[in-house]
Amino acid sequence: MLSGLTDAGFAVAFPHVGQIGLDLLPPEPPAQDKAIANRVFKQGQDAIRAVKRPVSKKTLSKKTATLTEQEAWYEKRVRAAATELHDYYRQMALAGVSPNMDRSNVAGTYGTEITQSWRSPGGLTLSEVEDLHNLGRGRLFYQPPNEDRSWGRNVYQTAPQKRDKMPFLNLGPDARILYNEWDENRSYFHAKDQPYEMDMMAERGTPFAIMEADGPILIDRYRTGVTEGNALRISFEIDGRPKVGLFLHGLDVFPDYLKTAIQEDGEVTVQPKQPIFFVGTTGRSVGVPPGAHPHMAWIHEGYMEEMARLRQQSSPGQQRLPDWMRRALGIRAEELKTNYPR
Repeated sequence: MLSGLTDAGFAVAFPHVGQIGLDLLPPEPPAQDKAIANRVFKQGQDAIRAVKRPVSKKTLSKKTATLTEQEAWYEKRVRAAATELHDYYRQMALAGVSPNMDRSNVAGTYGTEITQSWRSPGGLTLSEVEDLHNLGRGRLFYQPPNEDRSWGRNVYQTAPQKRDKMPFLNLGPDARILYNEWDENRSYFHAKDQPYEMDMMAERGTPFAIMEADGPILIDRYRTGVTEGNALRISFEIDGRPKVGLFLHGLDVFPDYLKTAIQEDGEVTVQPKQPIFFVGTTGRSVGVPPGAHPHMAWIHEGYMEEMARLRQQSSPGQQRLPDWMRRALGIRAEELKTNYPR
């Protein structure tokens, strides 16, 4: 499943896999992995085809009980298939992360470095936390309060893998996920300091996709850095209007159909629901273990004006989301918190 990596090489490169819960990985070589993924895709397809959609309001009114039963079965079946697929992708993605990232690759400073003195609530050192979560090697800083915050925070900084050594997962061109698995209670807009940016929190390794768009999604820029980590520029249209976003902090592993964009600075198109990257912690992330999330910066024309209008309709301390954003990102909540969570 990992490009250019044999079973023997996998064991050498990722010695901690069995110690962090990844021993649930499919034990067979790539052919078996692909068979498992295909079975999950087929489950979802079969469930969708099995739903008999009403042809008129009259038919719907007569068959409400039957449809309710069918939809409950459909939701259970598809959700089970999607959950299995998410777990499968997450496990494979996490297994593709190098556990031996060089601490010296991270340049610059960000507040006061506390790498040597820091201890987790459980008493672990930073290195022990990194090994426990297979994070590689990064640096930990304390960022003091500024004019926008009355409290400080820990910032974890990890250099992304070099693009010519980036692992790739052979997901196949027909790979699809049915939902984005966000933790919306912890997700937020950056508010005063970066009002056009947001963090959607999720478990590290979770696959991400644009869920709804008018057509193909364009990925036309990849870059890395100590702040953004692995970053992609993603463009698409929805409701006939163009949307452009920068998506930061991706995991150090990508689907193989993005090789052209990542290794050659070329353009790649994917379809709605097709995995684009995996939620990661490269660059600067808040907290230790880092709060895994894609940091999204929307840069298309009219976005700031749209958000300002919606802010007038928002609850105190909240930001109302545009309808297109909820549909494109698969966000269930109508509002998210503003500013960093404490």
